[in-house]
Amino acid sequence: REYANIHLHTQQRTVIDSLGRRILVPQDATRIVTDGKHTLGELLVLGISPIGAAISIMKENVIYHNKLRNIQSIGYWADPDKIAQLQPEFILLSYYPKDLQELNTLAPTVVLDKKFRLFERLRYIAKLFQRSKAAEKWITTYEDKVRLVRRQLADAYVTGETATVYLKLGEKLYIMGMNGLASSLYESLGFRPSEKVMQLIEQGEAWLEIQHHQISHYAGDRNFVLASRKELHTVSHCPYISALAELSPGKTHFLDAIWNYDDPITRGRLLEELPYIFKK
Repeated sequence: REYANIHLHTQQRTVIDSLGRRILVPQDATRIVTDGKHTLGELLVLGISPIGAAISIMKENVIYHNKLRNIQSIGYWADPDKIAQLQPEFILLSYYPKDLQELNTLAPTVVLDKKFRLFERLRYIAKLFQRSKAAEKWITTYEDKVRLVRRQLADAYVTGETATVYLKLGEKLYIMGMNGLASSLYESLGFRPSEKVMQLIEQGEAWLEIQHHQISHYAGDRNFVLASRKELHTVSHCPYISALAELSPGKTHFLDAIWNYDDPITRGRLLEELPYIFKK
């Protein structure tokens, strides 16, 4: 009877996740836990602050780190033990976890489709929490900003130029596919991937580690090199990076790796920074 009474007074809805599962979720859940990579910025821009997220890696590495202060860390991924301590009502994940069954016992767990691009992802999450109007408002504002920035940069680059995004982490070097900063360049600003990067995207790869001598194989008309704040002031002096700059003189840009996220907050703020990035 107690169980029946609890559920009688808890309004629920049925949602379908990317795995095709029909899941009963609370109508007004406030104790939300998420992994964060493709969900945290989306929730925050919709006015939803989760109680827990996988922010161990993100911490100071996202542009909106000041918004993470009241969010509890659940480790690098969705750790069931840490999540259990938070007593969640709803769990939202951007990947398929090996311990999904265990997470389901803690709270209704919805898994996003990893193929969703930003707008699809934002709309899906907004629908889960009945915030569709907020999502459409953000999308409209973002598209208006894109048009403005493209007018501002009309003399700086030509639509259709190829662009490649490199990420340098210590001695390791990566090519970004349709992910992070590259998403903004390809989806919003009219750049095209270079031929080799397009092959990477067509194979469904988000990124690829390459050797230093391969750097020119992926180069575009314009190249963006991301590095941590510590490395940023020296990255252009690396022999293989300076060789890349010689390939595209005046068209190689060095950016803080903080911009290599594909969430609404980062994408929106990046638009404001782009005119300064192109001037450097």
